[in-house]
Amino acid sequence: MNLVLRLVAYHKKGEISLKNGLMALGYDLTLLTFFCSFR
Repeated sequence: MNLVLRLVAYHKKGEISLKNGLMALGYDLTLLTFFCSFR
């Protein structure tokens, strides 16, 4: 999906490390869960 593709693109460009990528993914998933639970 878009989140994964975005992280892969960022990682390939070397803009973020793998650790930061995983943290960003966790943050996005948290926001997504929060949004869905209050829909």
